[in-house]
Amino acid sequence: MSNTTQCSFSSINDVITQANQGLLDIATTAAVCQNICQLAWGVGNPDLSGVGTNISYIIQGILTFIFGPLICLTYTLRARLGITKKGEKILQDLHASFLDIAAQSSIPVSVGAIVRFTQHAPFYELSFLRPLTIMQFLSVLSTVWPTAIFEENPSVGRIVSIIIYVSLQFGLLVGFIASLSASGASWRIISALTNACKGYTSTGFEHVPEANLHSSHLPVNAFYILGFIFTGIVGLAIVSIIFATVVIAVKKKTARGLGLLCLAFSVGTMVELSEMEHTRKLMQNVTGNKFQDNQWGIGQIVASFSWAPFCVLIAYCEYQSLAVRLSTC
Repeated sequence: MSNTTQCSFSSINDVITQANQGLLDIATTAAVCQNICQLAWGVGNPDLSGVGTNISYIIQGILTFIFGPLICLTYTLRARLGITKKGEKILQDLHASFLDIAAQSSIPVSVGAIVRFTQHAPFYELSFLRPLTIMQFLSVLSTVWPTAIFEENPSVGRIVSIIIYVSLQFGLLVGFIASLSASGASWRIISALTNACKGYTSTGFEHVPEANLHSSHLPVNAFYILGFIFTGIVGLAIVSIIFATVVIAVKKKTARGLGLLCLAFSVGTMVELSEMEHTRKLMQNVTGNKFQDNQWGIGQIVASFSWAPFCVLIAYCEYQSLAVRLSTC
Protein backbone atom coordinates (compact mmCIF):
# COMPACT_ATOMS: atom_id res chain seq x y z
CA MET A 1 0.00 0.00 0.00
CA SER A 2 2.97 2.32 -0.45
CA ASN A 3 1.26 4.18 -3.25
CA THR A 4 -1.81 5.28 -1.26
CA THR A 5 -0.18 8.57 -0.26
CA GLN A 6 1.05 9.35 -3.78
CA CYS A 7 -1.53 11.41 -5.67
CA SER A 8 0.27 12.13 -8.92
CA PHE A 9 -1.95 9.93 -11.10
CA SER A 10 -1.79 10.52 -14.83
CA SER A 11 -5.47 9.64 -15.34
CA ILE A 12 -8.33 7.82 -13.67
CA ASN A 13 -7.27 4.81 -15.73
CA ASP A 14 -4.02 4.82 -13.77
CA VAL A 15 -5.99 4.71 -10.51
CA ILE A 16 -8.16 1.78 -11.66
CA THR A 17 -5.13 -0.11 -12.98
CA GLN A 18 -3.22 0.24 -9.71
CA ALA A 19 -6.31 -0.72 -7.71
CA ASN A 20 -6.75 -3.82 -9.90
CA GLN A 21 -3.17 -4.76 -9.14
CA GLY A 22 -3.75 -4.36 -5.41
CA LEU A 23 -1.33 -1.42 -5.14
CA LEU A 24 -3.83 0.96 -3.54
CA ASP A 25 -7.13 1.04 -1.70
CA ILE A 26 -9.79 3.26 -3.29
CA ALA A 27 -11.39 4.48 -0.04
CA THR A 28 -8.02 5.33 1.51
CA THR A 29 -6.75 6.98 -1.66
CA ALA A 30 -9.89 9.12 -2.04
CA ALA A 31 -9.51 10.31 1.56
CA VAL A 32 -5.86 11.26 1.08
CA CYS A 33 -5.80 12.48 -2.53
CA GLN A 34 -8.02 15.50 -2.97
CA ASN A 35 -7.76 15.41 -6.76
CA ILE A 36 -8.99 11.87 -7.36
CA CYS A 37 -12.72 12.73 -7.61
CA GLN A 38 -12.10 15.56 -10.04
CA LEU A 39 -9.76 13.26 -11.97
CA ALA A 40 -12.52 10.63 -12.15
CA TRP A 41 -15.36 12.90 -13.30
CA GLY A 42 -13.48 15.85 -14.74
CA VAL A 43 -14.81 19.40 -15.00
CA GLY A 44 -16.31 19.24 -18.48
CA ASN A 45 -14.87 19.37 -21.98
CA PRO A 46 -15.89 22.34 -24.20
CA ASP A 47 -14.81 20.49 -27.35
CA LEU A 48 -17.27 17.72 -26.52
CA SER A 49 -20.18 19.22 -24.61
CA GLY A 50 -19.55 22.96 -24.59
CA VAL A 51 -22.42 25.41 -24.82
CA GLY A 52 -21.86 25.98 -28.56
CA THR A 53 -21.56 22.32 -29.48
CA ASN A 54 -24.62 21.62 -27.32
CA ILE A 55 -26.64 24.17 -29.32
CA SER A 56 -25.45 22.43 -32.50
CA TYR A 57 -26.67 19.04 -31.20
CA ILE A 58 -30.09 20.50 -30.36
CA ILE A 59 -30.45 22.07 -33.81
CA GLN A 60 -29.45 18.77 -35.39
CA GLY A 61 -32.11 16.95 -33.35
CA ILE A 62 -34.82 19.39 -34.48
CA LEU A 63 -33.75 19.18 -38.13
CA THR A 64 -33.68 15.38 -37.87
CA PHE A 65 -37.36 15.38 -36.97
CA ILE A 66 -38.13 17.79 -39.84
CA PHE A 67 -36.19 15.89 -42.50
CA GLY A 68 -37.17 12.46 -41.23
CA PRO A 69 -40.83 11.74 -40.39
CA LEU A 70 -42.15 15.24 -41.15
CA ILE A 71 -40.82 15.29 -44.70
CA CYS A 72 -42.29 11.81 -45.30
CA LEU A 73 -45.67 13.07 -44.06
CA THR A 74 -45.37 16.08 -46.36
CA TYR A 75 -44.72 13.80 -49.32
CA THR A 76 -47.69 11.60 -48.42
CA LEU A 77 -49.99 14.65 -48.25
CA ARG A 78 -48.40 16.51 -51.18
CA ALA A 79 -51.64 16.48 -53.22
CA ARG A 80 -53.69 17.94 -50.36
CA LEU A 81 -51.00 20.51 -49.62
CA GLY A 82 -50.85 21.56 -53.28
CA ILE A 83 -47.14 20.80 -53.66
CA THR A 84 -46.09 20.95 -57.30
CA LYS A 85 -43.35 18.97 -59.03
CA LYS A 86 -41.06 21.95 -58.54
CA GLY A 87 -41.95 21.95 -54.84
CA GLU A 88 -41.11 18.25 -54.62
CA LYS A 89 -37.75 18.98 -56.25
CA ILE A 90 -37.06 21.67 -53.63
CA LEU A 91 -37.88 19.24 -50.82
CA GLN A 92 -35.67 16.60 -52.44
CA ASP A 93 -32.72 18.99 -52.69
CA LEU A 94 -33.15 20.14 -49.09
CA HIS A 95 -33.34 16.57 -47.84
CA ALA A 96 -30.25 15.52 -49.80
CA SER A 97 -28.31 18.51 -48.45
CA PHE A 98 -29.29 17.78 -44.86
CA LEU A 99 -28.40 14.10 -45.16
CA ASP A 100 -24.93 14.92 -46.49
CA ILE A 101 -24.31 17.55 -43.79
CA ALA A 102 -25.61 15.27 -41.02
CA ALA A 103 -23.39 12.39 -42.15
CA GLN A 104 -20.34 14.63 -42.51
CA SER A 105 -20.81 15.95 -38.97
CA SER A 106 -21.83 12.65 -37.33
CA ILE A 107 -18.90 10.57 -38.59
CA PRO A 108 -16.21 12.94 -37.21
CA VAL A 109 -18.05 12.99 -33.87
CA SER A 110 -17.89 9.18 -33.68
CA VAL A 111 -14.23 9.15 -34.69
CA GLY A 112 -13.56 11.79 -32.04
CA ALA A 113 -15.34 9.66 -29.45
CA ILE A 114 -12.99 6.75 -30.09
CA VAL A 115 -9.95 9.04 -30.05
CA ARG A 116 -11.07 10.61 -26.76
CA PHE A 117 -11.64 7.14 -25.32
CA THR A 118 -8.03 6.18 -26.05
CA GLN A 119 -6.92 9.29 -24.14
CA HIS A 120 -8.50 7.91 -20.92
CA ALA A 121 -11.36 10.39 -20.72
CA PRO A 122 -13.00 10.86 -17.30
CA PHE A 123 -16.37 9.30 -16.47
CA TYR A 124 -18.41 12.40 -17.30
CA GLU A 125 -17.07 12.58 -20.85
CA LEU A 126 -17.66 8.87 -21.46
CA SER A 127 -21.16 9.20 -20.01
CA PHE A 128 -21.83 12.02 -22.47
CA LEU A 129 -20.16 10.31 -25.44
CA ARG A 130 -22.27 7.17 -25.21
CA PRO A 131 -25.67 8.85 -25.89
CA LEU A 132 -23.98 11.30 -28.26
CA THR A 133 -22.67 8.57 -30.58
CA ILE A 134 -26.02 6.76 -30.48
CA MET A 135 -27.85 10.02 -31.22
CA GLN A 136 -25.63 10.71 -34.24
CA PHE A 137 -26.29 7.23 -35.64
CA LEU A 138 -30.06 7.47 -35.11
CA SER A 139 -30.08 10.93 -36.70
CA VAL A 140 -28.53 9.56 -39.87
CA LEU A 141 -30.88 6.55 -39.85
CA SER A 142 -33.92 8.79 -39.48
CA THR A 143 -33.05 10.86 -42.54
CA VAL A 144 -31.74 8.13 -44.84
CA TRP A 145 -35.02 6.46 -45.80
CA PRO A 146 -36.85 9.43 -47.39
CA THR A 147 -34.25 9.20 -50.15
CA ALA A 148 -36.14 6.16 -51.46
CA ILE A 149 -39.33 8.16 -52.01
CA PHE A 150 -37.89 11.49 -53.11
CA GLU A 151 -35.38 10.33 -55.67
CA GLU A 152 -37.14 8.67 -58.62
CA ASN A 153 -34.04 6.97 -59.96
CA PRO A 154 -31.19 7.37 -57.48
CA SER A 155 -27.81 6.92 -59.04
CA VAL A 156 -25.54 4.07 -58.08
CA GLY A 157 -23.13 6.61 -56.61
CA ARG A 158 -25.85 8.06 -54.40
CA ILE A 159 -26.92 4.63 -53.14
CA VAL A 160 -23.32 3.65 -52.45
CA SER A 161 -22.62 6.91 -50.59
CA ILE A 162 -25.69 6.41 -48.37
CA ILE A 163 -24.70 2.82 -47.59
CA ILE A 164 -21.20 4.05 -46.72
CA TYR A 165 -22.65 6.77 -44.46
CA VAL A 166 -24.82 4.38 -42.47
CA SER A 167 -22.36 1.47 -42.37
CA LEU A 168 -19.40 3.60 -41.31
CA GLN A 169 -21.46 5.34 -38.65
CA PHE A 170 -22.71 2.00 -37.31
CA GLY A 171 -19.23 0.50 -37.33
CA LEU A 172 -17.82 3.42 -35.37
CA LEU A 173 -20.68 3.19 -32.89
CA VAL A 174 -20.12 -0.54 -32.36
CA GLY A 175 -16.38 0.06 -32.00
CA PHE A 176 -16.89 2.72 -29.34
CA ILE A 177 -19.51 0.83 -27.32
CA ALA A 178 -17.47 -2.40 -27.49
CA SER A 179 -14.42 -0.49 -26.25
CA LEU A 180 -16.22 0.22 -22.99
CA SER A 181 -16.08 -3.42 -21.91
CA ALA A 182 -14.37 -4.18 -18.62
CA SER A 183 -14.07 -6.88 -16.01
CA GLY A 184 -16.25 -7.25 -12.95
CA ALA A 185 -13.26 -6.35 -10.79
CA SER A 186 -12.93 -3.00 -12.54
CA TRP A 187 -16.62 -2.34 -12.01
CA ARG A 188 -16.25 -2.98 -8.30
CA ILE A 189 -13.44 -0.40 -8.21
CA ILE A 190 -15.60 2.13 -10.03
CA SER A 191 -18.45 1.55 -7.55
CA ALA A 192 -16.05 1.98 -4.65
CA LEU A 193 -14.74 5.20 -6.17
CA THR A 194 -18.28 6.49 -6.69
CA ASN A 195 -19.19 5.80 -3.07
CA ALA A 196 -15.97 7.40 -1.83
CA CYS A 197 -16.58 10.57 -3.84
CA LYS A 198 -20.19 10.89 -2.69
CA GLY A 199 -18.98 11.63 0.81
CA TYR A 200 -16.08 13.79 -0.29
CA THR A 201 -17.71 17.15 0.39
CA SER A 202 -14.51 19.20 0.37
CA THR A 203 -14.36 19.05 -3.42
CA GLY A 204 -18.07 19.52 -4.06
CA PHE A 205 -18.58 15.94 -5.27
CA GLU A 206 -20.97 14.92 -2.53
CA HIS A 207 -23.79 14.58 -5.07
CA VAL A 208 -21.87 12.53 -7.63
CA PRO A 209 -24.15 9.83 -9.09
CA GLU A 210 -23.21 6.35 -10.15
CA ALA A 211 -20.99 6.43 -13.23
CA ASN A 212 -23.45 6.38 -16.12
CA LEU A 213 -21.42 3.91 -18.16
CA HIS A 214 -21.73 0.39 -19.38
CA SER A 215 -18.16 -0.21 -18.27
CA SER A 216 -14.87 1.43 -17.48
CA HIS A 217 -12.21 2.55 -19.92
CA LEU A 218 -9.28 0.28 -19.29
CA PRO A 219 -6.67 0.01 -22.05
CA VAL A 220 -7.98 -1.77 -25.13
CA ASN A 221 -5.80 -2.90 -28.00
CA ALA A 222 -6.34 -0.76 -31.12
CA PHE A 223 -6.87 -3.88 -33.23
CA TYR A 224 -9.68 -4.88 -30.87
CA ILE A 225 -11.50 -1.61 -31.58
CA LEU A 226 -10.79 -1.73 -35.31
CA GLY A 227 -12.08 -5.30 -35.43
CA PHE A 228 -15.46 -4.25 -34.04
CA ILE A 229 -15.60 -1.27 -36.38
CA PHE A 230 -14.84 -3.44 -39.42
CA THR A 231 -17.38 -6.07 -38.37
CA GLY A 232 -20.06 -3.44 -37.87
CA ILE A 233 -19.36 -1.80 -41.23
CA VAL A 234 -19.42 -5.06 -43.20
CA GLY A 235 -22.49 -6.42 -41.40
CA LEU A 236 -24.60 -3.31 -41.81
CA ALA A 237 -23.44 -2.77 -45.40
CA ILE A 238 -24.80 -6.18 -46.37
CA VAL A 239 -28.09 -5.55 -44.59
CA SER A 240 -28.35 -2.04 -46.08
CA ILE A 241 -27.85 -3.30 -49.63
CA ILE A 242 -30.60 -5.91 -49.23
CA PHE A 243 -33.01 -3.52 -47.51
CA ALA A 244 -32.33 -0.67 -49.97
CA THR A 245 -33.06 -3.00 -52.89
CA VAL A 246 -36.42 -3.96 -51.40
CA VAL A 247 -37.36 -0.37 -50.55
CA ILE A 248 -36.48 0.97 -54.00
CA ALA A 249 -38.46 -1.83 -55.62
CA VAL A 250 -41.66 -0.95 -53.74
CA LYS A 251 -40.99 2.69 -52.87
CA LYS A 252 -44.31 4.02 -54.17
CA LYS A 253 -46.14 1.98 -51.54
CA THR A 254 -43.78 2.63 -48.66
CA ALA A 255 -43.95 6.40 -48.06
CA ARG A 256 -46.22 6.02 -45.03
CA GLY A 257 -44.31 3.02 -43.69
CA LEU A 258 -40.99 4.82 -44.09
CA GLY A 259 -42.49 7.79 -42.28
CA LEU A 260 -43.28 5.61 -39.27
CA LEU A 261 -39.78 4.13 -39.39
CA CYS A 262 -38.25 7.61 -39.49
CA LEU A 263 -40.50 8.67 -36.61
CA ALA A 264 -39.22 5.80 -34.46
CA PHE A 265 -35.59 6.74 -35.15
CA SER A 266 -36.35 10.43 -34.55
CA VAL A 267 -37.91 9.64 -31.16
CA GLY A 268 -34.78 7.64 -30.32
CA THR A 269 -32.67 10.64 -31.36
CA MET A 270 -34.61 12.90 -29.01
CA VAL A 271 -34.36 10.39 -26.15
CA GLU A 272 -30.57 10.27 -26.48
CA LEU A 273 -30.44 14.05 -26.79
CA SER A 274 -32.41 14.42 -23.55
CA GLU A 275 -29.99 12.01 -21.83
CA MET A 276 -27.09 14.17 -23.01
CA GLU A 277 -28.79 17.26 -21.57
CA HIS A 278 -29.45 15.45 -18.28
CA THR A 279 -25.81 14.34 -18.02
CA ARG A 280 -24.58 17.83 -18.81
CA LYS A 281 -26.85 19.46 -16.22
CA LEU A 282 -25.88 16.89 -13.62
CA MET A 283 -22.18 17.58 -14.17
CA GLN A 284 -22.79 21.32 -13.94
CA ASN A 285 -24.51 20.87 -10.57
CA VAL A 286 -21.62 18.74 -9.31
CA THR A 287 -18.72 20.97 -10.42
CA GLY A 288 -20.34 24.36 -9.84
CA ASN A 289 -18.18 27.28 -10.96
CA LYS A 290 -15.45 24.88 -12.09
CA PHE A 291 -17.66 23.63 -14.94
CA GLN A 292 -15.88 24.50 -18.19
CA ASP A 293 -18.60 23.70 -20.72
CA ASN A 294 -20.43 27.02 -20.32
CA GLN A 295 -17.39 29.06 -21.28
CA TRP A 296 -17.75 30.71 -24.68
CA GLY A 297 -14.84 30.76 -27.11
CA ILE A 298 -14.17 30.81 -30.83
CA GLY A 299 -14.79 27.07 -31.09
CA GLN A 300 -18.16 27.38 -29.35
CA ILE A 301 -19.26 30.24 -31.59
CA VAL A 302 -18.26 28.30 -34.71
CA ALA A 303 -20.09 25.18 -33.48
CA SER A 304 -23.29 27.08 -32.68
CA PHE A 305 -23.33 28.60 -36.18
CA SER A 306 -22.45 25.35 -37.98
CA TRP A 307 -26.06 24.82 -39.10
CA ALA A 308 -26.68 28.50 -39.96
CA PRO A 309 -25.97 28.19 -43.73
CA PHE A 310 -28.39 25.28 -44.01
CA CYS A 311 -31.09 27.17 -42.08
CA VAL A 312 -30.64 30.08 -44.51
CA LEU A 313 -31.03 27.60 -47.38
CA ILE A 314 -34.30 26.35 -45.85
CA ALA A 315 -35.60 29.92 -45.62
CA TYR A 316 -34.63 30.62 -49.23
CA CYS A 317 -36.26 27.42 -50.51
CA GLU A 318 -39.42 28.20 -48.52
CA TYR A 319 -39.47 31.62 -50.16
CA GLN A 320 -39.16 29.98 -53.59
CA SER A 321 -41.96 27.54 -52.78
CA LEU A 322 -44.24 30.38 -51.59
CA ALA A 323 -43.51 32.36 -54.74
CA VAL A 324 -44.48 29.38 -56.89
CA ARG A 325 -47.79 28.89 -55.01
CA LEU A 326 -48.65 32.60 -55.30
CA SER A 327 -47.92 32.61 -59.04
CA THR A 328 -50.45 29.82 -59.59
CA CYS A 329 -53.24 31.62 -57.69
